[in-house]
Amino acid sequence: MKSYEKVVGIDVSKETLSISVYDGKSHTGYETRNTIKSFFNDFVKKEKGIDFSKVLFMLENTGVYHLRLATHLSKECGYIVSVANPLVIKRYSQMNLKRAKTDKADARLIAEYGYINGGDWLFSPRDIDYYKIDMKLKAVEDFHKQINMLSNQIEAIEYLPFKDNSTLNAYKKLIENFKKEIKKIEKELDILLREKYVEEYKLLSSIPGVGLKLTGVILGKLNGFANFDRGMS
Repeated sequence: MKSYEKVVGIDVSKETLSISVYDGKSHTGYETRNTIKSFFNDFVKKEKGIDFSKVLFMLENTGVYHLRLATHLSKECGYIVSVANPLVIKRYSQMNLKRAKTDKADARLIAEYGYINGGDWLFSPRDIDYYKIDMKLKAVEDFHKQINMLSNQIEAIEYLPFKDNSTLNAYKKLIENFKKEIKKIEKELDILLREKYVEEYKLLSSIPGVGLKLTGVILGKLNGFANFDRGMS
C-alpha cells in the first residue's frame, strides 16, 4: 500500500469546499467556494511549501459536485486524486469512534482515511464523450417522462365537462416540441456512437432488440467492451 507524505482531504458540497491538509499528525484547514478559481486562490497559492505533485487529493463521491474539481486536478494538473465511496468513509469513522458533524470535521476525516487507504480509490477522469453520451441519454429519458406526464394531463382534461381547446393545444404543442428534441438528440447520439465506436457499433447494431439506448449505455457508459472479459484468449 502506497503511503503519501501529505493528504489533502476535501469535503465537497454544492457551494463550498472544506479542506484539510494532513501529514499523519496534524491538520491545517481551509474553507472556500466550490470553484476551480477559488480552490487555487484560497488554498493552493497559500500552501507554497507543498509539492502538490507528491500529495494525494482525497475526496468523497458526491454524485456530481466533486467531479469538476477531481477531473481538473487529475487531468489538467496531473495530480494524484482519489475519490472514495462515502459509505466506506462512514464505516471508517464508526470503526475509529469518530463522529463528523461539520464540514470541517468531515474534511479531517476524509484526509485521515486517505492517508491510510487513499491508494485504493485512485481516480481516472472520463473523456468528454462519456459525459456527452451520458447527458444525451438522460435528456431523452427525461423528455419521455415529460411526454408521459403531459399525455396524462390531456387525458384528464378530456374527462372534464368543458374542454378548453386552447389549453389542450398548448399541451399538445409541448409534446410535439419534446418529440422533436428527442429526435434531434437521438440523431446526435447516433452520430457520436458511430464515429467513436465504429466496429462495436456495427456489431451491436446487428443484434436484434439492441436499440440506440442500450447501444449508448454499452458503448458510452461502459466504455465499449473494454470492461468485459473476452472469454477464451
